[in-house]
Amino acid sequence: MKRTRHLAIGALVAASALALNACSATSGDKPEPSANGVLTGLCPATVKVQLDWEPEADYGGIFAMLGAGYTVDTDMKSVSGDLVDASGTDTGVDIQIQSGGGAIGYQAVTSQMYVDRDILLGTVSTDQAMSVSDDNPVTAVASTATYSPYILFWDPKSHPDWKGIADIGGTGTTVLSAASTVFPEWLVGKGLIDEKQIDRSYDSGPARFVSNPTVAVEGYATNTPYIYKHDVAGWKKPIAYQLLKDVGYEMYPSALSVRTEDVKAQAGCLKKLIPIYQAAYRSYVENPKPVNKTIVDLVERYHTSWVYTAKIADYAYSQFTELGLIANEADGSLGGFDMDRMQRNIDEFTPVLTKLGSSVKAGLEPEDIATNRFIDPTIGLK
Repeated sequence: MKRTRHLAIGALVAASALALNACSATSGDKPEPSANGVLTGLCPATVKVQLDWEPEADYGGIFAMLGAGYTVDTDMKSVSGDLVDASGTDTGVDIQIQSGGGAIGYQAVTSQMYVDRDILLGTVSTDQAMSVSDDNPVTAVASTATYSPYILFWDPKSHPDWKGIADIGGTGTTVLSAASTVFPEWLVGKGLIDEKQIDRSYDSGPARFVSNPTVAVEGYATNTPYIYKHDVAGWKKPIAYQLLKDVGYEMYPSALSVRTEDVKAQAGCLKKLIPIYQAAYRSYVENPKPVNKTIVDLVERYHTSWVYTAKIADYAYSQFTELGLIANEADGSLGGFDMDRMQRNIDEFTPVLTKLGSSVKAGLEPEDIATNRFIDPTIGLK
């Protein structure tokens, strides 16, 4: 559903902000555009990408397409520059990457895409795409990760006998969750927790866990363990956790998506653009440091309550790769989709989403929410 992050936790992370008084700033010398760029005349002059949260390593493949000499708009929380391929070559069009979260009033990306028709691509988790498939349909055209970094975490001292999520069910232990996430109901349907255990009042801050470490809490493998160990006052020790993917949660997180009508209307653009993204994504996985530096720079310039240090970016990257959250699909592609998996998601989540009042399209098919039409199967991790 609508993405949430740990705002209150992030505010505890020590970071130095850049003092910028102007609304916009530039970095480096902007190279001359290529007159014969491969996307010229196929894609919009500016490919606008709407993120579902603020800059972080989760979007490494997207930021890898941002060329040197980018321009930062600190009011709009966006960055613009040449859209480049994995070698740094200008493709002939620009890219504008707009932050989500507070920058769009915490609105769902799917809603924003139908309000602002200039947005070509938005990052939408496939369960959210399912939930709005009747009202604001979007179709994922490339993934940003193979599996979600969602976790449930707990205090290993309070629960030394817990080995995983299956141990939480039936204990009566409170499971703290944000109002916008739906996986707790999915866990109930899987028989892993009891419905009466779910507490929807979680505000993403650490206070309740620190004051009562007997609870279980939702989080992200890409930042929560690091932040609790290093930065949360009154804690600063390890937590235990299990990935939701390890108990069968198979949604694609923050997938690059278009309005469903644009699968056809923008086919010429997407046929060239998505392989460029795949190669940039692979380049990021092979060498994350330059892109992570850009991401941290943008967070500092935007100067919101979201704090994201180089250490957290490096940790996120290591978790994505070491935990198998980024991997090739069965066809060898990076960024593609497993359509059998998408069908399982539809089968499992449609009853949950319908119960929660979401407008799931009748007869929803995997191709309605994801397509491999523009994926180049030859572009994958080595």
